Amino acid sequence: MVKDADRRMELTARRNMELETVHNNAKVLSDMLHNYQSKETSAEENELMTELFDSCERLRPKLFKLAGELDEKDEDL
Repeated sequence: MVKDADRRMELTARRNMELETVHNNAKVLSDMLHNYQSKETSAEENELMTELFDSCERLRPKLFKLAGELDEKDEDL
C-alpha cells in the first residue's frame, strides 16, 4: 500500500513538472508568435521560437504516457 502511494506521488510530481514545463514553453512561444513581425524579428528570436516549439513537441509523447498511467477515474486526469 505504501509503494502504491509513493508511486502515485512520484507520478503526480513528474506530471506536474512536465505540465509546468510545457505550459511555460507554450506561453512564451505564444507570446512571441503574437508579437512576431517577420522584418523585425531577429535570428536569435526565430531560433528561440524553434527551440520552444521543438521542446513542446518532444514533451508531447511524455504527457500522453503520463496520462495513460492514470486511472480513468483519477481527478488529476
